[in-house]
Amino acid sequence: IVDPEVESRVIELTKELVQFCLALKGSDHD
Repeated sequence: IVDPEVESRVIELTKELVQFCLALKGSDHD
């Protein structure tokens, strides 16, 4: 059983992590 609040928080953190990784890749290419 997953708490909706926890799930939404995990999704937000995942999005931030993805953006962070993309930012690192972008800086590497630059």
